[in-house]
Amino acid sequence: MRHLLRTSMAVLVALTASSSGIFAQNEHKEKIVAAWERARAYTKEYLDAATQEVYEFRPTPEIRSFAEQMQHLAVDNYKIVQLASAKVTSISGYKDVENIPLKTKAEVTQAVLESYDFAIATIKSIDD
Repeated sequence: MRHLLRTSMAVLVALTASSSGIFAQNEHKEKIVAAWERARAYTKEYLDAATQEVYEFRPTPEIRSFAEQMQHLAVDNYKIVQLASAKVTSISGYKDVENIPLKTKAEVTQAVLESYDFAIATIKSIDD
């Protein structure tokens, strides 16, 4: 989980830098896309490895379950890309991910991977 958080922070830093004009060269965009693709692959490994019991696990009542934490990650993926790209003014399906509790492994996995796919496609579509 710590590696996943480090990867997410690296992606956030890369996106923040990109929003301030670092996309001047195609090479930078390729690196950012590669970072998001790598983060997607690592996250998918976590999602695939966890059993339904892990998805439901909550260490204490006030801490998010694994499923809720992964849902939070999906929501933040959408938010980060929207903030970094002036092209994204609305996100179809985003409110569903934010407001509907995802319980099953299949639901969570689909929502999280779709958020990464959205991020990667959006970054690829940004003009240099």
